[in-house]
Amino acid sequence: MYDYRVEKVLAVIRQNRRLSVREFAEEVGICKSSCHLILTEKWKMCRVAAKCVPRLLMSHASSMNF
Repeated sequence: MYDYRVEKVLAVIRQNRRLSVREFAEEVGICKSSCHLILTEKWKMCRVAAKCVPRLLMSHASSMNF
């Protein structure tokens, strides 16, 4: 993956985490699957309560609930 696209996705996420993967992809100008790969593989993010959050935060929050 190209670094400039990865950085563009991160910039869009910093502006508004409530966008869908499709909306992120449209903002950056890449396909939805590439955007999903960047979010999940490169930035280790997933969707929690309609926001993109790092997986580390998600696992920490789930351990607090149990």
